[in-house]
Amino acid sequence: MERFFIQSCSIDKIVEIEELLLRRYSSLDYILNLSYKDGLEFIFKAYEKELEDRLWDRWLVDYRWMNESNFVSFEDYKNKTSSSSNKNVENISKEAIEEKVKEIINLTL
Repeated sequence: MERFFIQSCSIDKIVEIEELLLRRYSSLDYILNLSYKDGLEFIFKAYEKELEDRLWDRWLVDYRWMNESNFVSFEDYKNKTSSSSNKNVENISKEAIEEKVKEIINLTL
């Protein structure tokens, strides 16, 4: 399970990850019992779906002002937004990851 947390630190904020997973799923036991690679894929997929849900809500707000001349489908809206967003990937050193893991472990003791 320690490797799971080490890998998930690259996403940045553990509290936000836990909150996201608990909001989407009723129990973290299933996820925590996965191998770290599967768990990490699960987290990335949940994060991706959360972003898509937020984008859908934003599109619905914009949809109110659309008419025949300026209508944009959700798929086009999503493609336009994802192509214009700049995804920053933070490179974290092994030592920084280990320090974050120790902090998390200390919180659970």
